[in-house]
Order: sequence, then C-alpha cells, then structure tokens
Amino acid sequence: MKFLCIDIGTSSLKAAVIDEGGFEHSFVRVPYLVRGRPVLSYDWEKALMQAVKIIDTVPDAICISGNGPTLVPVTKVGESLSPIHWYDKRVRGGTSTSLFLPYAKALALTETHNYAAAQYLF
Repeated sequence: MKFLCIDIGTSSLKAAVIDEGGFEHSFVRVPYLVRGRPVLSYDWEKALMQAVKIIDTVPDAICISGNGPTLVPVTKVGESLSPIHWYDKRVRGGTSTSLFLPYAKALALTETHNYAAAQYLF
C-alpha cells in the first residue's frame, strides 16, 4: 500500500508518498506565494494541486495533517472561507481548556458573516 501524506503548514504544504514499511517514495514542498498578504484558504488548495501533479501517483489512502489550532470554516456546499490561523492576534486563550474554542469564538465575534455561512469548522 502507498499513502499520500499531506501536511498543511503555515508557510508551505508538504506531501510525501510513503509505503506501509515507512519507505518514502517521493516528497515535495510547495511554499505558499503570499508576498505581503496573509495566507488565504485557497493558497493551500493551489499548493495541493501543484504537489499532486509533481508526485504523480495514485495512493491507496490519504492522510492530512495541519498546524492547529487553525480553523477553516466550510460552507454547506463545501466552499472553504478565510481561515483563522493559530497565530491570529484576535484569539485570546482565556479560561478555556480547549485549543479550538477560542478560535471559534474569535471567528464568531470578528467575522460574523463567515461564521454564519459556515456549516463546519475544520
């Protein structure tokens, strides 16, 4: 079996094809081209498309990880909206024991339109 492992990082997307024995068959790192603006949700999507073309394999399974607790609101039809990143200054930890709830609260308070449009938070 071959696994396509994808890491959605803060500044780049990394992808590798690894077999069940842990052997790496291919690896690619695609930086986000953001020059002077924040990373947007479609930046990682474009990077993923580029990485998949470079790797050029059909995996048996896919594993995706990311830098948390970044949240990406997604609409009912699957459209991703602007994420709220782990380093966002609007987020205050407060007394919550959750890593994610302060981010959801910041999104609800500062981006009410995106929060209302979201069906899911990833």
